[in-house]
Parts: sequence; structure tokens; C-alpha cells
Amino acid sequence: MGLSTRATLVVTCRDLLTLALLLLILPVSVVTALAGLTVGVPTFLSRHRRKPRGLTVMLSGGKMTKSLQLARLFYLDGYRV
Repeated sequence: MGLSTRATLVVTCRDLLTLALLLLILPVSVVTALAGLTVGVPTFLSRHRRKPRGLTVMLSGGKMTKSLQLARLFYLDGYRV
């Protein structure tokens, strides 16, 4: 029974340390997210297509949402998709 109690204590201490480190990093994460939103959202919402570049991009995995998002971004940047 002593080993089980010690193992539980080790796991609890590890979990508390993880939570403490996450709380220390939280302000950095919030500032980074807000900076990304203030820079990225107006650019993304403008939805204007740039001048055509004359280059073609072919993407595979068309049913995945990642491919659809990449296709939209390439199109907005002036590529033929």
C-alpha cells in the first residue's frame, strides 16, 4: 500500500507542476493569439484577390479541410488552383 500512495503522490505533484507551468505560459499565449488576430483577421477578411501570378498549384487530398483552406489561400494570393 505504501508504493501505491507514493505513486499517487508523484502523479499528483507532476500534474500540479504541469498546471503551474501552463499558468506561467498563459500570458505569452494570450498576447501571441491577440497579435495574430489583429494582424491576420483584417488581411483574411479583405478577401480581395491579388494580381494573377501565372503559376498553378495542384493540391491533393481535396476532401480534407486543410486542402480546402490551402486552396482558398493560394487563390486569394493570385495562384491558379
